[in-house]
Amino acid sequence: MPIRHGAPTAATPDTLAALVAKYRGKKGDPDAESSLMTEKSKPGTVLYYTSRGADIGWLVKRCGSAVVQFWDCGGSVTLEIRTEHDGRRVFRGLQYAFAPIDNDNTGKPFPGSQERNAWAAVEAD
Repeated sequence: MPIRHGAPTAATPDTLAALVAKYRGKKGDPDAESSLMTEKSKPGTVLYYTSRGADIGWLVKRCGSAVVQFWDCGGSVTLEIRTEHDGRRVFRGLQYAFAPIDNDNTGKPFPGSQERNAWAAVEAD
């Protein structure tokens, strides 16, 4: 569940710029983590991104106009982001967060991937 304490702050260019400045260069403590949660029950489908580090600024710079509101909880921030903005998809999906190391876009295996891929024998059956 995303961390959302207190009232949210509306995302405006000024509030987002202040947020980026506050978290610039922050790496978070040793147990710092980031999380992403999609919520399809809300109209327009939104996602929540929570982090304790500088990646908040990176995300705001990439798609700040799609940020609806945020919760700054001191050590962490949760952004509420629309998945579509101005007719464009903002979020491609969790499955695209991982690089295709075993297959290229055509579904053909990369050379040598069969030796690395533990599922190759399972898929062959």
